[in-house]
Amino acid sequence: MKRVADRLGDIASAATDGDEVNVFGRSSYNRYYYAIFLLVRAALRQKREEWGRIAHKSVPAILLGPVLKEIKQAAADQQKSGLLSRGEASNITDRANVVVADLASLLAEAYQVRCDADYEPEFVAEKVGGAIVMRGRKLSSAASWPRRVETNLGLLSGVWRQLGL
Repeated sequence: MKRVADRLGDIASAATDGDEVNVFGRSSYNRYYYAIFLLVRAALRQKREEWGRIAHKSVPAILLGPVLKEIKQAAADQQKSGLLSRGEASNITDRANVVVADLASLLAEAYQVRCDADYEPEFVAEKVGGAIVMRGRKLSSAASWPRRVETNLGLLSGVWRQLGL
């Protein structure tokens, strides 16, 4: 998906016609969203099959709810059994909180951008100072979403691995 989004962004950037900038730019935002949604969904599906069938809008709630709860419970259980010290358990849950909050926030923002691009034609993607911009959000920012998600999923995977989840 990211490759498609990149290519659509290149087409929008090279376009001289405002309608082409808008159509290809909007499509690029859309594909960047789907790139990160699919990355997160695949990671969640590896943990629980039912998490692989979640609705787009509910992903942040799943991350902040059941995913974080499972991590906190595992850390608490391992602390009680003496496998982790209180400090180690706290460190793990603190890292998980930061990573999950960032993922949830990014997905909520990206979902809104995707909905604007798909369903709100009054929000136009246009060139502003050489950048593609829609509703004050640069396409270059959306292009960074997949890397940010991959980084956070790597950190989350480390937490899961550390807890044996």
